[in-house]
Amino acid sequence: MNDNRPIPWPWNSLETLVAINFDQVKGKKCRLIRPGDRDIEVIVPGRVTFVADENSRFLGAIEEDESTVEKIHQSNMKSNQQK
Repeated sequence: MNDNRPIPWPWNSLETLVAINFDQVKGKKCRLIRPGDRDIEVIVPGRVTFVADENSRFLGAIEEDESTVEKIHQSNMKSNQQK
């Protein structure tokens, strides 16, 4: 059985993800995070964080700023409350 349905990131609000054109990230610092990564509190304004699921499927990207930690924290709190 082949199940190609997308696997949602545990964040509830998609406004934490922004549409980024790959040409916009050329020359910028980047990183990749997956569920369970603990280094989300180290924010570098202007860095682009690519978000992947546990199977390394690309889910979106975040251009970091000062509000990124709070957005991620709020989303993780909502996700934990639903469990």
